[in-house]
Amino acid sequence: MEFELRGSSHAEGLVPQPGSDAKPSENLAAAAKRERLWTDKVLSQVARTVGARMS
Repeated sequence: MEFELRGSSHAEGLVPQPGSDAKPSENLAAAAKRERLWTDKVLSQVARTVGARMS
């Protein structure tokens, strides 16, 4: 069985936000870290749960 999960979140509060005077590269790095957190922590757990219920 194969399925795909997609989603996004700002993961606010879990990854510190750069200040208002941050460089664009700092903002991009923080956004990438939030995306990795969402993928690694949330979507992977959803995949495990859905897979277990489908078997």
